[in-house]
Amino acid sequence: MPEASPLHSWRRSLLGTLALVVLVGAIAATAVLATRGAPAASPTPVPSSPSSEPARTAAAAPTPTPEPITTTCPSETAPPPASDIPAHRAVNFGVEDLVDERPGHLEALAERLDQVGANTVSISVGRLDWIEFPWAGNERNQSSDVIKTGRDYVGEAVNVFRCAPDGTSRTVILGIDTLFGRDIQRGTVPAGQTVGGWSSDLFASLSAWKSDELSSRLIALAEELAVRYQPDAINITELFFDTTVYGPADLVDFRSVSGMNDWPRRDDGGVDAHHPAVTAWKTDALTGVLAQLDQVLTPHGVELTADVRGPLDVHTPTRADIGQDYPRMLEHADRLNVWDFPGVNQWIGVLDANDYASVLFGPAPERYSLEIGLWLGGGAISPDVLRKELAVASDFGIRSVSVTPASLMTDAHWNVLQQEWREKATP
Repeated sequence: MPEASPLHSWRRSLLGTLALVVLVGAIAATAVLATRGAPAASPTPVPSSPSSEPARTAAAAPTPTPEPITTTCPSETAPPPASDIPAHRAVNFGVEDLVDERPGHLEALAERLDQVGANTVSISVGRLDWIEFPWAGNERNQSSDVIKTGRDYVGEAVNVFRCAPDGTSRTVILGIDTLFGRDIQRGTVPAGQTVGGWSSDLFASLSAWKSDELSSRLIALAEELAVRYQPDAINITELFFDTTVYGPADLVDFRSVSGMNDWPRRDDGGVDAHHPAVTAWKTDALTGVLAQLDQVLTPHGVELTADVRGPLDVHTPTRADIGQDYPRMLEHADRLNVWDFPGVNQWIGVLDANDYASVLFGPAPERYSLEIGLWLGGGAISPDVLRKELAVASDFGIRSVSVTPASLMTDAHWNVLQQEWREKATP
């Protein structure tokens, strides 16, 4: 994740089967359940917000009229980093961190950032149907926390995290999760479907993303965040088209785009996700959304970044099979955050940080960031595994690294970050 001043200079310079989805989802859902009560079968390893409305009800609090967050730090210039640590060192905070009611929780996390030498924060604002701030006209999509309290959880976090104790400004990235839960449950967003007809409880269909309703909601939220909080970047996560984009409406759209009468098939009868017609169809839909976001954010001086799944092999360093064709995405996004999830990757056969370094970061070091995920079943990877991934990043000269999520970090994990980032930077 980049820091404020270099970030804008980068702008233009810079699994296949349902069984795998269920497996990764089981890992992810355990982490979500520990925090916000998401469903037990999510195909994503990134917990952000609940997918259904909590049982509790509360009278809606008055919605305040917010003023833009205009915090200015005393010194905007950070000292140059040591050569053996990443220039851009980020910690990612999920919704569970924002709504933690323990007194002084955010302030304690800010102290942690200083202790480990993190100069970037990524803050989740929730999902399109579960946002963590009051937004007039969008009360239906506010989280139960906001409905109950009227608080702006996102603004509170931005205010606490933006300035470091030495007066320098941390890079602030606001993350939008494009999964749905409440809206699919409500029936207001079409659920994605597999070839066999199974409906997702989190992913919308590809054809729905090509409609004005979904893309317009995402664009409106991104612009609201850009104006209200003035972040350095907006990050989009969970935007990919894997096994749940083969419903009847998707087939109609695929036919109209490709000219084919049916999905191209493998020998076993499954859809050939690597067929050029399928990868082009998925990629065009995904990059179309990014292009609209780029057009809206650029006038506000806000960068656009996106999370991507890692490559499956070194000979194909991209994920066009799920619509994430990296070069095409980089026509609109300033940087891609490559998922390096040791606790998950071992089950789904993707590459690791060593491979990413050679096939992605070497050729285009300023266009990619390594995102180290801590998820492992119902817990987290060990501090030693985290240390190994951080060491690989440093050894291969990866200049942008983030660790996610903060809610899974123990004292031992924070100590590893301090040793690998702060202490290495101290003369």
